[in-house]
Amino acid sequence: METVWRGRIVEDNNLTVQISTLRRILDHARAEGSCIQTVVGRGYRFVAAVTRVRAEPHPALARSLADNQSPLPDRPSLAVRPFANMSRDFEQQYFAEGVVDEIITALSRIHWLLVIARNSSLIFKGQAIDVKQFGRELGVRYILEGSVRKAGSRVRVSAQLIETNAGTYLWSDHFDGSLNDAFELQDRVAAKVAGIIGPTLQAADLKAVRSC
Repeated sequence: METVWRGRIVEDNNLTVQISTLRRILDHARAEGSCIQTVVGRGYRFVAAVTRVRAEPHPALARSLADNQSPLPDRPSLAVRPFANMSRDFEQQYFAEGVVDEIITALSRIHWLLVIARNSSLIFKGQAIDVKQFGRELGVRYILEGSVRKAGSRVRVSAQLIETNAGTYLWSDHFDGSLNDAFELQDRVAAKVAGIIGPTLQAADLKAVRSC
């Protein structure tokens, strides 16, 4: 744990969660068993065949690597971090994950916006990582993060949009609703968030261009 995360505060089961995520990604459509073998009492072993391929990197990627930072796409790019479950009710974790999934789906319909896949953001789940590092490692300009809190049959979803380079907040708000129809609430929150984020990012990018 110390070698991989180097002093960062992570949950005890974080390694198991990351291995599970890797298996879902690497083993997709794979028929001959998992790429990652569990060695009892020792850890994990990657057992799939590996072929070395020589390829020249894209010029933009080569320049970025020379500068020791992740390349940023030409169009606005955003990642949605897993929303924090602020309730003691573990079932709320499934609701929070559902909200994130619906938000990503809604944002993906914005044709000019590059939205990072959910599995990429899950790599950092449970880690105390600042938004600037998060943005550098995923190569995104913006991050959407949030939390879910429950009180009786009511739930509050809070969300914040952050520009990763400066670490500044561009927008924040919360949405209240009833858990009597969780799916309807998730859809409503996702639609509102996507409807706000689109114009907000357009305005932020226009301001950045004018300041150049």
